Amino acid sequence: MSEETTEVGKVFALLPARFRTGRVAEKRVYYFSIDEEKWTVTLGPDACEVTEGKLGEDADCYLKTSTEIFLGTFRGEYAPSIMDFVSGKIKSNRPELLRDFIEAFDRS
Repeated sequence: MSEETTEVGKVFALLPARFRTGRVAEKRVYYFSIDEEKWTVTLGPDACEVTEGKLGEDADCYLKTSTEIFLGTFRGEYAPSIMDFVSGKIKSNRPELLRDFIEAFDRS
């Protein structure tokens, strides 16, 4: 990461330490487009790998949203609703996998 790490970058940097083994049954690739930042997170039964940018392989799940919504959701200060998806504030090809993603991490 660069010297001037963003708040979003800090969240992604902390993910491997907050990962809870055994919460993911099979390998899944998540791609995040948070305003101008792009991140890829690969989860498996025993590992979490975070990469800045987009990997060459297709993601199982992508999420595109604003920094405000992403950080609020991660911190537990915001609960996305169906209206966020309908209005386009949050875009995802498989929203059901986002819940699995959140459950794979200790957010305390």
